[in-house]
Amino acid sequence: MRREGFIIEEVIDYSNMANSFDTVLRGTRRKKSRQGRELLAHREEVIKELTEQIAKGEFRVKDYRERDIIEGGKG
Repeated sequence: MRREGFIIEEVIDYSNMANSFDTVLRGTRRKKSRQGRELLAHREEVIKELTEQIAKGEFRVKDYRERDIIEGGKG
């Protein structure tokens, strides 16, 4: 993969981080969950902490699952 410019600076831009935060917590079910309420209560702190971790290169993605989606009947 080829990177041009300052991609990390674009990622950690406040408007991008805030938009990403809002996208993750879209939907009523996520906002009403215990974790969702906790994140919303500390929104600015969470965004600041994630921004610092990404800028320093300390952020690591963990606990995700990969799935193969097989779509049938299209053609």
